[in-house]
Amino acid sequence: MFISRFDFWIGTVIGLGLIFGSWQEWLPYSSTETLGFVTGAACVYLVVKQNVWNFPLGIANNIFFLILFAGTRLFGDAGLQIVYVALGLQGWYGWLYGDQNRTTLRVAHATHKTLGFLTGLVLIGILGLTYALQSAKGAAPLLDSLFQCVSRNYALSAQDFQLRSTPQKSDARRCISATCN
Repeated sequence: MFISRFDFWIGTVIGLGLIFGSWQEWLPYSSTETLGFVTGAACVYLVVKQNVWNFPLGIANNIFFLILFAGTRLFGDAGLQIVYVALGLQGWYGWLYGDQNRTTLRVAHATHKTLGFLTGLVLIGILGLTYALQSAKGAAPLLDSLFQCVSRNYALSAQDFQLRSTPQKSDARRCISATCN
């Protein structure tokens, strides 16, 4: 079990030290930012270990970053965290209950036509979202919309791949876990 591993305990001590240091204001980071970092690092560790607990930690990570981004008026990135929470819930459910009637994973490459279409959608999304974020007086409308559109396109594509493919259990865990921030 991973709890008996030395690296787990080192990470736990470092994480708790960062949280305590932030809480005591010894570090130049807010508690929300620190909790976002620590839950994100723990989520990645659990993804590597293929442990189902990566999902609740990933969802907590998304909630901390939602609060952080909304507070700094990065509304596109805040909205993206909502998508990640939904994908995390879907992935968690898929991990726990989604193995019935699955067959072999078939990996394929996207066609040039599909890539061109997706690139066009991203560009249209960036233009539209930049306008919307400028109207909402966002802090960095162009950069916020750029990262939000590219990230959302990646996240939705990864989740669509997971739903369309039919991997074996260990491959399903890696694929579903890829949506963790």
